[in-house]
Amino acid sequence: MLTQTTETAIQCLIYLARKPADTLITPQKISAILGTSSSYTSKILRHLAKAGILLSHRGVTGGFSLNQNPKEITFFDVYSACQSPGPNNYCDSMSASKITHACGYHQAMYDVSQSFQASLKKWTIADIILCPSPPLKESPNCKSRWTHSL
Repeated sequence: MLTQTTETAIQCLIYLARKPADTLITPQKISAILGTSSSYTSKILRHLAKAGILLSHRGVTGGFSLNQNPKEITFFDVYSACQSPGPNNYCDSMSASKITHACGYHQAMYDVSQSFQASLKKWTIADIILCPSPPLKESPNCKSRWTHSL
């Protein structure tokens, strides 16, 4: 459903959202925390900046900072910035009002796509921050916890 790029983008945003406002993060810092390559993380942060979710700051003390309140950044925003238009994006040329004229399969896939997008629009970065992090022994690979504790 979500690509590794989108999941990593969400983790980057969680990390930034847990920091004081206007905190700058470099791709090197966040890649060290998440265990990703610096160039891959940089690419992800550029996608988020291009979408208006992050601001890019140049210079020796530069980096990336949030451009939106975490309460306003939905998973759908991140998904849209990092992935192609949608799972099972069938009958793309058909308007929503005419989907009932499509075959049953395409009607079902349209419904799946709409449900998926509605779920992504429901969750925000702020919602995730409010959830408790799992204990280490129950979830040793939880990167959300890593962004919380570092």
